[in-house]
Amino acid sequence: MDLVLPGPGDLSQSYGVPWQVRHPRVREAVNTLRAACARHGVPFCAMATTEERRREWRADGVTAFVLGQDRDLFSRALRAHRETAAG
Repeated sequence: MDLVLPGPGDLSQSYGVPWQVRHPRVREAVNTLRAACARHGVPFCAMATTEERRREWRADGVTAFVLGQDRDLFSRALRAHRETAAG
């Protein structure tokens, strides 16, 4: 299946606000892209590393997600395990 996957990190670099993926210009660009995909029936994949962001995107009709990079997912799982083990 083809879909559009924006790169907020890459966009932030292009807009001169490196790694500020929640910067208003970056968010506006991603939202504009999402709207264009919806208008043209093109599947959109959102970067959503938190449950809150996934809920927001789902409410906007998005069904495909990148949940994070492998090292981020592993790091979160390890921290959660350590917290549980520490009791």
